[in-house]
Amino acid sequence: GLVAHAGRTLTDEEHAALRTLAGAPRAELDALLLSADRFAHAATAPLPAGTRQALLDRFGLFGVRLATALARSDLDTAQLSAELVQRSGLAELREAIRRFFVERPGVLKARAALLAVDAVLRAEPRPHTRELTVDLERVLCGAHELAELRLLAALADDPELLPAEANEEAQRLLGGLGTGTAERLGLEFGLDAARLWDTVLDTARRWQERADDPLGAAAARHAARVVVRSCEGMLDTASMAG
Repeated sequence: GLVAHAGRTLTDEEHAALRTLAGAPRAELDALLLSADRFAHAATAPLPAGTRQALLDRFGLFGVRLATALARSDLDTAQLSAELVQRSGLAELREAIRRFFVERPGVLKARAALLAVDAVLRAEPRPHTRELTVDLERVLCGAHELAELRLLAALADDPELLPAEANEEAQRLLGGLGTGTAERLGLEFGLDAARLWDTVLDTARRWQERADDPLGAAAARHAARVVVRSCEGMLDTASMAG
């Protein structure tokens, strides 16, 4: 976060200070950057103590190390700013927010409402509410839209859960690149219902084979079953469109 913010608001003065650091002898700089305390309070350094503390506050120690390494490449202020933002992970964070939140506001609102009801039932139990609590748990665990979100997060967290090509296709089929049928299938918009039906049916069959593979890992088979369920939902959509 510090690297992203500092990168977006990098000043010419900070750029010059980082260039000064980058120009120091490598052994001296490496020793200076061993810890935040040493960087801030070293008796001898290429920059005044106040400037070093300001850089530490703005970038953090990791950010100072990264920015100093990048500054050795003779980047100007704008170029260094862009490199810091890119390496901060800000773009990936924005994409995750889009995929998990912006694209599915209704699902997330429904989940929040269910969790709120569940919290009330547990905090203030009443006679005959046990059945309602069980029903809520069943919905939260079984709702396919929530299962898609959980699997998308799992695939992002563990890219080796599925083989690379299957991982990419699974994320698309789960709605990671858009929740429309054409977006999930990677097809152009406006295709006829018959084409959509054949494509979804073929995709569902392939993923069902993966789900039924006795040699596959349990987590991979579970992921495949979730994808199959997403395909079944698209089959319902295609049949209604037909």
